[in-house]
Amino acid sequence: TSSIQDRYNKFFVEAGALDGRTISKTLYLEENYGWTGLLVEPNPHLFQKMTTQNRNAWLAPYCLSPEDNIIQELMEYPYDQKNPIASWGGGISKEGTKIKGPFSKDIPVYSALVKCYPLHMLLDALDITTVHFFSLDVEGLELKVLKTLPFHRIQFHVIEVEYIFTDEGKEALRDFLLSLGYKLENEQWLYNTVILRKKVPHLLMNVDYWLWFSISFSEMIKIS
Repeated sequence: TSSIQDRYNKFFVEAGALDGRTISKTLYLEENYGWTGLLVEPNPHLFQKMTTQNRNAWLAPYCLSPEDNIIQELMEYPYDQKNPIASWGGGISKEGTKIKGPFSKDIPVYSALVKCYPLHMLLDALDITTVHFFSLDVEGLELKVLKTLPFHRIQFHVIEVEYIFTDEGKEALRDFLLSLGYKLENEQWLYNTVILRKKVPHLLMNVDYWLWFSISFSEMIKIS
Protein backbone atom coordinates (compact mmCIF):
# COMPACT_ATOMS: atom_id res chain seq x y z
CA THR A 1 0.00 0.00 0.00
CA SER A 2 1.17 3.53 -0.76
CA SER A 3 1.91 5.99 2.02
CA ILE A 4 0.06 9.23 2.67
CA GLN A 5 3.09 11.08 1.35
CA ASP A 6 2.89 9.14 -1.93
CA ARG A 7 -0.87 9.48 -2.43
CA TYR A 8 -1.16 13.26 -2.11
CA ASN A 9 0.42 16.17 -3.91
CA LYS A 10 1.61 18.07 -0.83
CA PHE A 11 1.21 17.92 2.96
CA PHE A 12 0.45 20.81 5.34
CA VAL A 13 0.27 21.26 9.10
CA GLU A 14 -1.91 23.99 10.59
CA ALA A 15 -1.47 24.35 14.35
CA GLY A 16 -4.14 26.64 15.73
CA ALA A 17 -6.68 25.67 13.07
CA LEU A 18 -9.77 27.13 14.78
CA ASP A 19 -12.87 25.48 13.27
CA GLY A 20 -11.06 24.31 10.14
CA ARG A 21 -12.67 26.90 7.88
CA THR A 22 -12.68 30.39 9.40
CA ILE A 23 -9.54 32.22 8.16
CA SER A 24 -8.00 28.82 7.45
CA LYS A 25 -4.50 29.07 6.03
CA THR A 26 -4.73 25.63 4.42
CA LEU A 27 -8.27 25.24 3.08
CA TYR A 28 -7.30 26.96 -0.18
CA LEU A 29 -4.45 24.50 -0.71
CA GLU A 30 -6.74 21.56 -0.03
CA GLU A 31 -9.65 22.65 -2.21
CA ASN A 32 -7.72 24.12 -5.12
CA TYR A 33 -4.57 22.01 -5.30
CA GLY A 34 -5.43 18.64 -3.76
CA TRP A 35 -3.24 18.96 -0.67
CA THR A 36 -3.94 17.10 2.55
CA GLY A 37 -2.51 17.58 6.00
CA LEU A 38 -2.88 17.75 9.75
CA LEU A 39 -5.12 20.25 11.55
CA VAL A 40 -4.31 20.74 15.24
CA GLU A 41 -6.77 22.53 17.51
CA PRO A 42 -7.02 22.00 21.30
CA ASN A 43 -10.09 24.20 21.88
CA PRO A 44 -12.77 21.52 22.44
CA HIS A 45 -15.63 23.64 21.10
CA LEU A 46 -13.77 24.66 17.96
CA PHE A 47 -12.51 21.12 17.41
CA GLN A 48 -16.04 19.75 17.56
CA LYS A 49 -17.08 22.28 14.92
CA MET A 50 -14.06 21.32 12.82
CA THR A 51 -15.29 17.73 12.66
CA THR A 52 -18.34 18.98 10.71
CA GLN A 53 -16.36 20.83 8.01
CA ASN A 54 -15.57 17.80 5.82
CA ARG A 55 -11.89 18.66 5.62
CA ASN A 56 -9.74 16.19 3.71
CA ALA A 57 -7.19 16.16 6.51
CA TRP A 58 -6.32 14.47 9.77
CA LEU A 59 -7.70 16.24 12.84
CA ALA A 60 -5.90 16.34 16.20
CA PRO A 61 -7.69 17.65 19.35
CA TYR A 62 -4.41 18.45 21.10
CA CYS A 63 -2.09 21.31 21.82
CA LEU A 64 1.50 21.12 20.58
CA SER A 65 3.85 20.40 23.43
CA PRO A 66 6.56 22.96 24.23
CA GLU A 67 8.58 20.02 25.55
CA ASP A 68 9.86 16.90 23.83
CA ASN A 69 7.34 14.70 25.60
CA ILE A 70 3.58 14.35 26.11
CA ILE A 71 2.16 16.61 28.81
CA GLN A 72 -1.30 17.50 30.08
CA GLU A 73 -2.16 21.12 30.76
CA LEU A 74 -5.08 23.28 31.79
CA MET A 75 -6.30 25.31 28.84
CA GLU A 76 -8.48 28.38 29.15
CA TYR A 77 -10.29 29.59 26.06
CA PRO A 78 -13.11 31.89 24.95
CA TYR A 79 -15.91 30.55 22.78
CA ASP A 80 -18.71 32.25 20.88
CA GLN A 81 -20.76 29.90 18.70
CA LYS A 82 -21.79 32.72 16.37
CA ASN A 83 -18.36 34.29 15.97
CA PRO A 84 -15.33 32.02 15.54
CA ILE A 85 -12.98 35.01 15.50
CA ALA A 86 -14.06 35.84 19.04
CA SER A 87 -13.08 32.30 20.03
CA TRP A 88 -9.51 32.95 18.97
CA GLY A 89 -6.87 33.24 21.65
CA GLY A 90 -7.11 30.45 24.20
CA GLY A 91 -3.98 28.98 25.68
CA ILE A 92 -2.29 27.07 28.46
CA SER A 93 -2.75 28.63 31.89
CA LYS A 94 0.27 28.19 34.16
CA GLU A 95 0.73 29.13 37.80
CA GLY A 96 -2.16 31.56 37.81
CA THR A 97 -0.76 33.71 35.02
CA LYS A 98 -3.29 35.20 32.66
CA ILE A 99 -3.27 33.49 29.29
CA LYS A 100 -2.53 35.42 26.16
CA GLY A 101 -4.99 36.04 23.40
CA PRO A 102 -7.61 38.52 22.20
CA PHE A 103 -10.30 37.91 24.78
CA SER A 104 -13.49 39.92 24.56
CA LYS A 105 -15.16 40.96 27.79
CA ASP A 106 -18.51 39.69 26.53
CA ILE A 107 -17.34 36.19 25.57
CA PRO A 108 -17.56 33.37 28.12
CA VAL A 109 -14.30 31.68 29.05
CA TYR A 110 -14.08 27.90 29.49
CA SER A 111 -11.37 25.62 30.79
CA ALA A 112 -10.41 22.06 29.95
CA LEU A 113 -7.55 19.65 30.52
CA VAL A 114 -5.86 18.99 27.20
CA LYS A 115 -3.06 16.70 26.09
CA CYS A 116 -0.10 18.28 24.38
CA TYR A 117 1.95 16.18 21.96
CA PRO A 118 5.27 17.01 20.34
CA LEU A 119 4.47 17.59 16.68
CA HIS A 120 6.96 14.98 15.56
CA MET A 121 4.97 12.28 17.38
CA LEU A 122 1.84 13.18 15.41
CA LEU A 123 3.77 13.24 12.13
CA ASP A 124 5.51 9.95 12.93
CA ALA A 125 2.11 8.33 13.49
CA LEU A 126 1.17 9.35 9.93
CA ASP A 127 4.61 8.41 8.54
CA ILE A 128 5.17 11.96 7.32
CA THR A 129 8.75 13.05 6.68
CA THR A 130 8.07 16.14 4.53
CA VAL A 131 5.78 19.04 5.44
CA HIS A 132 5.46 21.47 2.56
CA PHE A 133 3.67 24.21 4.55
CA PHE A 134 3.63 24.58 8.34
CA SER A 135 1.45 27.28 9.91
CA LEU A 136 2.19 27.74 13.62
CA ASP A 137 -0.06 29.85 15.84
CA VAL A 138 -0.01 28.66 19.44
CA GLU A 139 -0.41 31.89 21.40
CA GLY A 140 3.11 32.46 22.69
CA LEU A 141 4.72 29.02 22.65
CA GLU A 142 5.88 29.17 19.03
CA LEU A 143 9.64 29.20 19.65
CA LYS A 144 9.47 26.46 22.27
CA VAL A 145 7.44 24.27 19.89
CA LEU A 146 9.89 24.91 17.04
CA LYS A 147 12.78 23.82 19.26
CA THR A 148 11.14 20.39 19.76
CA LEU A 149 11.16 19.64 16.03
CA PRO A 150 13.66 17.12 14.62
CA PHE A 151 14.63 19.18 11.57
CA HIS A 152 17.32 16.60 10.72
CA ARG A 153 14.73 13.97 9.81
CA ILE A 154 11.51 15.87 9.03
CA GLN A 155 11.66 18.52 6.32
CA PHE A 156 9.60 21.69 6.67
CA HIS A 157 9.74 23.56 3.39
CA VAL A 158 7.81 26.72 4.30
CA ILE A 159 7.09 27.86 7.86
CA GLU A 160 4.62 30.62 8.66
CA VAL A 161 4.72 31.53 12.34
CA GLU A 162 2.83 34.05 14.43
CA TYR A 163 4.98 36.21 16.70
CA ILE A 164 2.68 38.69 18.42
CA PHE A 165 2.43 36.76 21.72
CA THR A 166 5.85 35.09 21.70
CA ASP A 167 7.75 36.03 24.88
CA GLU A 168 11.10 35.75 23.10
CA GLY A 169 9.97 38.13 20.34
CA LYS A 170 9.92 38.12 16.57
CA GLU A 171 13.69 38.42 16.22
CA ALA A 172 14.33 35.29 18.30
CA LEU A 173 11.89 33.28 16.17
CA ARG A 174 13.44 34.54 12.98
CA ASP A 175 17.03 34.07 14.13
CA PHE A 176 16.37 30.50 15.24
CA LEU A 177 15.02 29.52 11.82
CA LEU A 178 17.71 31.46 9.98
CA SER A 179 20.29 29.48 11.95
CA LEU A 180 18.80 26.31 10.48
CA GLY A 181 19.24 27.54 6.92
CA TYR A 182 15.85 29.12 6.34
CA LYS A 183 15.48 32.35 4.41
CA LEU A 184 13.07 35.13 5.27
CA GLU A 185 10.45 35.26 2.55
CA ASN A 186 7.87 37.70 3.83
CA GLU A 187 6.39 39.40 6.85
CA GLN A 188 2.62 39.65 6.95
CA TRP A 189 1.89 42.61 9.21
CA LEU A 190 -1.87 42.11 8.93
CA TYR A 191 -1.78 38.93 11.00
CA ASN A 192 1.58 39.32 12.77
CA THR A 193 3.44 36.47 11.11
CA VAL A 194 6.78 35.86 9.49
CA ILE A 195 7.25 33.39 6.64
CA LEU A 196 10.50 31.54 6.14
CA ARG A 197 11.43 28.97 3.55
CA LYS A 198 13.94 26.33 2.58
CA LYS A 199 12.18 24.93 -0.45
CA VAL A 200 9.24 26.78 -1.92
CA PRO A 201 6.23 25.03 -3.44
CA HIS A 202 5.54 27.67 -6.08
CA LEU A 203 1.89 28.16 -5.23
CA LEU A 204 2.65 29.17 -1.66
CA MET A 205 4.50 32.19 -2.95
CA ASN A 206 1.77 32.84 -5.48
CA VAL A 207 0.27 36.30 -5.02
CA ASP A 208 -3.22 34.86 -5.52
CA TYR A 209 -2.88 32.68 -2.41
CA TRP A 210 -1.83 35.48 -0.07
CA LEU A 211 -4.32 37.89 -1.63
CA TRP A 212 -7.06 35.32 -1.04
CA PHE A 213 -6.01 34.83 2.56
CA SER A 214 -5.64 38.54 3.29
CA ILE A 215 -9.08 39.28 1.86
CA SER A 216 -10.73 36.43 3.79
CA PHE A 217 -9.01 37.60 6.99
CA SER A 218 -10.08 41.21 6.42
CA GLU A 219 -13.68 40.22 5.73
CA MET A 220 -13.85 38.19 8.94
CA ILE A 221 -12.47 41.10 10.94
CA LYS A 222 -15.14 43.38 9.49
CA ILE A 223 -18.01 41.13 10.54
CA SER A 224 -16.60 40.10 13.92
